[in-house]
Amino acid sequence: MIKNATKFALCLLALFVALGDIDKLIGNAYVVGPAHVLAALFVILHMLLHIKDVSVLVSFQSCVLFLLIIILALAQLNYGASTYSISVINYKLVICVVFFLVLSRHFSRYPSHIYSALSAFSLGCVLLGLGALLFTGVGEMYKGQLIVLGENPNSTSSRMAVGFVFILSCFLHGKPSRVQLMVTGIALSVLMIVIVKSGSRGSLLAVLVSSILLAFLAPMKKHYKLVVLLLMCAGIIFLGKSLLTIDGIAERWAGALQGDTAGRSKIWGSALEIFVENPWIGVGEGGYFTEIYSKEYRFIDAHNLFIYVLVSSGLIGFLVFTVFLTWLTRNSIASLRNGEALQFVLLFNILLISAKTGGALTYLLLWFVLSMVSVKGLKMFEGVIVSRDAKHM
Repeated sequence: MIKNATKFALCLLALFVALGDIDKLIGNAYVVGPAHVLAALFVILHMLLHIKDVSVLVSFQSCVLFLLIIILALAQLNYGASTYSISVINYKLVICVVFFLVLSRHFSRYPSHIYSALSAFSLGCVLLGLGALLFTGVGEMYKGQLIVLGENPNSTSSRMAVGFVFILSCFLHGKPSRVQLMVTGIALSVLMIVIVKSGSRGSLLAVLVSSILLAFLAPMKKHYKLVVLLLMCAGIIFLGKSLLTIDGIAERWAGALQGDTAGRSKIWGSALEIFVENPWIGVGEGGYFTEIYSKEYRFIDAHNLFIYVLVSSGLIGFLVFTVFLTWLTRNSIASLRNGEALQFVLLFNILLISAKTGGALTYLLLWFVLSMVSVKGLKMFEGVIVSRDAKHM
């Protein structure tokens, strides 16, 4: 019974991750919403189900991630007082890491729940997208970008991109009926329209490249792959011509084609200057914001996960983080050799998105996706994900 309750809590949690409500968990400590309750419920149920299992606390990934947290804290202490109000220990990151470890352990035990969680997540993305496109109170255009419920359009498009990849993977790996094909087409169209209207060039690039990877890696004959790729190209061209007639969107994408990075390149340059001055242990997260303010005259994130970790924790912390990413990559490649490309493509997709998104280190979507990628040796049989390493099915 606890197992079924845990699965139900997981699906609700995934749904709220898609809707964005889960961000309240780490964004506002004074607001107690449904996301708080679901997240806490899932963790409690998981621990009750495996009360004697302490391996999640002493695993390789837990040691690496908590070492990174310690390095960031030491870097902050070494830097000294900062003008930016932030604690020595990043509690938001601790929460994200704990979620990752619990989810990762849960998915390794019940790998079929990965499919359940991604299905709930993708459903939430489609529902949010439909709401944004059909109801003015949910989504509205502002300066050439679709704003959904007042949220940063980059955050919205990032979730849409992950949902798009999963739905497309299901289509390419399965044999959908006509009804399923129609539903899939509508879902993918809704997500793509929201991504393009959001003006997020990074998310669009991540979706396009991920779609090509999925098509090439899908278990289909070569001529079928060619047809799928041609249909993708035709759909993109049609969608582009239709949407670029909307005021504001055309100008934004025209600027992107001319090399406009929305100010990110300047921020990256300033951040790398800070790194050169403090290469080994970095300046800590508080030190980063203090230093970037002296160069940019504003407190602003690096909008690049890798640069942010490099500047905040130096070469030592960046090496630790690279070890963690290498471990994830090896696990995804192991699944790829089994014929399951979803993990590999999801990892590529979320890391590409994180390379242009502010606050990615404590973005729960990142750790939600990485927890699925962390499970080694997945293989999909008739739409159900299983693992060779799973002890319970």
